[in-house]
Amino acid sequence: MRRALLVAVCASFLCACTQMQVARLKAASRQMALAEEAQRGRAPSDGKPTPGATNKYWDAAATRPKSEREYLRDADGRETKHGFERRWFESGQMQYERQFEHGEPTGTWRSWFPSGQMESEATYVEGVPMPMRWWYASGILASEGMTLSGSREGPWRTWHENGQLASQGALSAGRRHGPWEYYRPDGTLDSRGEYDRGAKSGTWEYGPKLASPQGTST
Repeated sequence: MRRALLVAVCASFLCACTQMQVARLKAASRQMALAEEAQRGRAPSDGKPTPGATNKYWDAAATRPKSEREYLRDADGRETKHGFERRWFESGQMQYERQFEHGEPTGTWRSWFPSGQMESEATYVEGVPMPMRWWYASGILASEGMTLSGSREGPWRTWHENGQLASQGALSAGRRHGPWEYYRPDGTLDSRGEYDRGAKSGTWEYGPKLASPQGTST
């Protein structure tokens, strides 16, 4: 009698332990599924919106990331860029890195050539003029100026790949405006005149008579 009772108690205990283990495994599986859904940027199936999520894409072999972006998703499923956005070349070298705040550019944006040489760098601060620079693949500075709220604004200069000044003038809302000068690769002046909101205006001068040596970029 005692033996039968002991066997029954042990069996009941083992059954209870098994049920607890199954319940724990199910809970852990559910948490992993929710984490994976959030990582893929999907709204979890429990109906709660994802306050912040990341989409990440890999190469065919799943060994190197191709791109990733962070964003906000509201209860209606609308997505807004928020956080970093990155992309890589097939070699694994980063192609660009950007940053957004509620859909607007912010922070420092950078891009690179496949060689790893810097291609561009710009800083965005809402309402504040900030510098932007572009380079040739050789590392020579190609252009430099200011941006305001995502548009090129104020004085800008460009250079030929040999380092000689190529042009200089001002931009307004991303368009040439006011006096501009253009130079040949040997540093001599090629033309000059004025723009009115991106269109040439007034009298322009061209030709060798304008020649004047210019400095080089650094």
